[in-house]
Order: sequence, then structure tokens, then C-alpha cells
Amino acid sequence: MKKPLSTLGTRPLGRRDRLWRSAIAFSRMTVRLMFGTWLAGAFVVWLVPGCLPVAAAAPAPVRVLLFSGQNNHDWRQTTPKIQAILTASKRFTVQITERPDLCDAATFARFDVILSDWNAFPADAKIKEWPEPMRRAFLDFVRNGGGHVVVHSGSSSFMEWTDYRRLCGSGWGKDTGHGPIHTFEVKIADPDHPITRGLEPFRITDELWHRAEQQPRKVLATAVSSKDQGGSGGDEPVAMTTEFGRGRGFILLLGHDTQAMEAPGFQALLTRGAEWAATGKVTLDSPKTEPKP
Repeated sequence: MKKPLSTLGTRPLGRRDRLWRSAIAFSRMTVRLMFGTWLAGAFVVWLVPGCLPVAAAAPAPVRVLLFSGQNNHDWRQTTPKIQAILTASKRFTVQITERPDLCDAATFARFDVILSDWNAFPADAKIKEWPEPMRRAFLDFVRNGGGHVVVHSGSSSFMEWTDYRRLCGSGWGKDTGHGPIHTFEVKIADPDHPITRGLEPFRITDELWHRAEQQPRKVLATAVSSKDQGGSGGDEPVAMTTEFGRGRGFILLLGHDTQAMEAPGFQALLTRGAEWAATGKVTLDSPKTEPKP
């Protein structure tokens, strides 16, 4: 009679064999338990925040309130361009108001910096003054640490308002003028300031003011106002900063039109100046600008 296949080649297990098999089974169980414990621990580390190093969180976006709606320049073109430049840097969120006079303290509390592409300069301007409560809220916002940025003629308002003129640092004055739009070089006057650190001289096709109003300010960049272009023949400030209480002001007299705003140097000054005015620091990289030929 043939034996079943399952019994071929088998023999009764001795005591030594049983012990050996028990040891092997115990070792396998131990390995499984150790692996399971490691896997569970790894899963917990993955789930629990702070157990593993993580990349530093990106800084919160700088919140910009952009004043527009009235200007002796083409604000319908320049305001969207300014907004586009700021948002393209991925450092800012921008909200536009065409009625700055209707803002109040609650409005300003939602922002880090005010940027002016607005003025009361046109002879036919509908809004010549801001209401007194709005003026107080505006100055308090900056005095308590908010930022303020002016682009080109964005400060050409309220010539009798002393605090506003101090904050703006410069603007169109009684002796101010300019020649035709032309190409000129912008030079860095203060290479150690956070706004201009790492920036190189650049060329821009723009309107260059001469003999602009002078208030206490720190000049960061200048350009030669050539006499053969109807200028003063001297260095004229084009970028500067002011202080007002705990707040910071940045003034950029460049940017007559959207063509001028295409210049990488203009965009670098605008974005870095806005970030500095809002935070007191600059985290944006210094771009390569067009060198002098």
C-alpha cells in the first residue's frame, strides 16, 4: 500500500527539533513586532506636526491699498500696471480704491501700506481736499507703523498740508519742471539701504523732473538732468525715503507712463520700496537691470 504524499520523507520530531523550531518561530515573531513598531512610529512622525523638520513658511503677503481714480496723468493705464507689477512679484495683494476720500481708520486697518497713484493736481479735479476725519485716520495709520508709497506725481496734492508734505518728501513744487521724455541712466546713490542694496545702475525712458520739492528725506537714487534735454544740468533725486512717526515712506518720481514702468529697474525699485515701506525689510531678490551700453 502506497503512503500518502503528505507523509513521505517525514519522521517523528524529537525534543531538539521541537526546540529549534520554537526558537525560529519566536525569532520571526520578534522581527515582525519590531518592524511593526518601527512602521507605526514612522506613521506617527509623519502625522504629528513638528516631529520632522519642515521648510520655513512663506511670509504673509504685504497688503497694499492703491489710491487711484484722479491724476493729471493717465491713471486708467498706470494703476493697473502698478497692480500687475506688484502682484507678479508674488509678495503683495493689491486692492484699488478710486475714492480715497471715503476711506477711514477701519479701511486702513486692513492694509500694511498705502500706495498713491492719485493726486488733486488737475485744474478740473473733482476732489480737491480730503475730509478732516479721513486725514487724521490716514496720518495715524502711517504714524503708527503703516507704510506709504508715492509713484511719480502721486504726491502732487495738498501743498498747504504740512504733515502730508513731510510724509511725501518730494513732489511737484513751484520751481519744478521737466524736459521731454528721453532715455537716461539712474544711478544708485545709497547702495547700503535695503531697497537699493544689490541694485545696479539702469537705463529708463521716462520723464525726469528737476528741482522737485525738497522735504527732509534720504536720497537712494539719482539721474543727471541733462541741459540738452531741457534739464537743470545736475543730479536730480528720483527715489528717496522718509520717516513719519513709526511709519516709513518711499517716493519714486519715475513712472510717467506704462512704457517707463516696463523698465526692470523701475519695477525693482517699486516692489522693493513697497515691501520696505510696509515691513522695514526687503526679502525680494535684486534683479539684473539693463546696464549702461
